Amino acid sequence: MVEHSDKTLRHIVYKVCVAATWSDSKMTIDEKHYLGYLRDTLAADEEERETFRQYCTGDIDTKNLFNEVSALGDSDKRYVIVKCLEVMGCDHKILANEAAFLNRLRKACGIRNFLYRRLMVATLGNRWVLFSVSWKWVVAYILLCTALIAFFGFRALTNQAFTYPEEQCSKEDISTHVFDAQSMPTSPDQDETSVFESIKKGIVSINVFRGGLRIGRGSGFVLGAGESDRVYIITNRHVVEHEEYSFGCDRGSITYEVELHNLLRADAVLDYCSEDADLALLSAKGLQEQVKPLVLRLKNDLQVGQTVWAVGRPLNLRNTVTRGIISSLREKELQTDAAISYGSSGGPLVTQKGEVCAVMASSYDNTNFSFGIYADDILAMLQARKSLYDESL
Repeated sequence: MVEHSDKTLRHIVYKVCVAATWSDSKMTIDEKHYLGYLRDTLAADEEERETFRQYCTGDIDTKNLFNEVSALGDSDKRYVIVKCLEVMGCDHKILANEAAFLNRLRKACGIRNFLYRRLMVATLGNRWVLFSVSWKWVVAYILLCTALIAFFGFRALTNQAFTYPEEQCSKEDISTHVFDAQSMPTSPDQDETSVFESIKKGIVSINVFRGGLRIGRGSGFVLGAGESDRVYIITNRHVVEHEEYSFGCDRGSITYEVELHNLLRADAVLDYCSEDADLALLSAKGLQEQVKPLVLRLKNDLQVGQTVWAVGRPLNLRNTVTRGIISSLREKELQTDAAISYGSSGGPLVTQKGEVCAVMASSYDNTNFSFGIYADDILAMLQARKSLYDESL
């Protein structure tokens, strides 16, 4: 369904959003995703979608664009700036150049500061009002941050240096199970309870520690086992390697722990990280009798509208299952309306037969869509991993 009937307004909105994302000379992956979502909701047909795609790669004359915005009616101007705010806030940060672009857009729309702040709060929440306060508060904020950086920098110099753990590839093949309609017996679709019962032994929670203190968490699932007593667990790379883990002044480096459905815990090591996708592989010893590897289902065996469940541990809540459908089979990622929250990253998105079709990776506040990494990318990661020790033989 087309979000707005005025074609001219639709094109102005999309061009403004594209220009806004490039205002800091780069487009983040979250902004790219949101522009794709906006393109699908604004465009009336495939021809218009293609025109929108061309806006993303061409040069946009912002001076003429702001003149077009100035000629719109008041309600249309508010519509333009709200859509632009949604795009700018989708990656949870607004940089200085982006804030400057938004201010120019506000002036082109003839919107006063107090109304702009109300629109920002209504669209993004209170945490974004910082970017619309006076320059004095901005300077005070910068000075405070500088003082804190100097303080923690000094503390860091006196503490043990921070290090990410190096990948410890076991150099053994991992047995995986991939759904094959021809060779695997057909099983009936299941309800939520049956799905969870069939896969719960393959779901794990991942805790990230630094200096004995937990600083992060995520979800994951058991992929398979090797010839040794190791089991291998899939999660997101950003769960095991996050830029925020290097902040602060705790002593020591990063360590990992996995927790099973029965609350049994075990130390884990980082075996491999994908260079092409937000995926990582952990391994843990002594768990083969306690876990059950999950079956993968590849992109070619999926359909839009298919029922799926996201399974994970959001906000430290164990054994959480949310239902949804496959909203879109995009080129690089699967889109679903199954809700995920902080802590669910790395958990599986499973079909009604309990097969993993994607690894949940990202979602957006105040939206009904999330993105997952196809199971196909797991196999690609394993192939890249295998090339490491094949070449060394």
